[in-house]
Amino acid sequence: GLDMQDIAAAAAEVEGAAPVQVPSEAAMKAAAAAHMPRLDKEYESAVERYKQSLAIKADFYEAAIAWGQQAFERAKLYHVSSKDAKGAAKKKASAEADAMFVLAEEKFTAALAMLPAEEPKAAAVAAEEAAASTSGAGEVVAVDAAAVAEA
Repeated sequence: GLDMQDIAAAAAEVEGAAPVQVPSEAAMKAAAAAHMPRLDKEYESAVERYKQSLAIKADFYEAAIAWGQQAFERAKLYHVSSKDAKGAAKKKASAEADAMFVLAEEKFTAALAMLPAEEPKAAAVAAEEAAASTSGAGEVVAVDAAAVAEA
């Protein structure tokens, strides 16, 4: 099967794509082992700021996206650290990883619900404006409104 390294390498080969840097599992395990207490404190501090931001502006989807991304990254660290853990430590790390993956999905879903609604007639208005404009020769530019609405 494909792992994250394979996926990153495939993505990097796409013409014009920026190189993707995915840390190895060994690097993630080392980071988790060496820095998890500090990362947990930083995560909790960030969560407080996300909560404050959302209390001020309930539809601040950027905060929900950032919170979801932080939860996802934290889940990955707990997941890799659970692989070598034993007993209660393994159970705790696995449970935290699972909870963070669920939280990430919840925050991303919430962010999608916060996005401003698109104007239902925006495509039709754009098509009408385009149809009303004229080309350099003074001819009206024909626009297929159905095609614009589908786009």
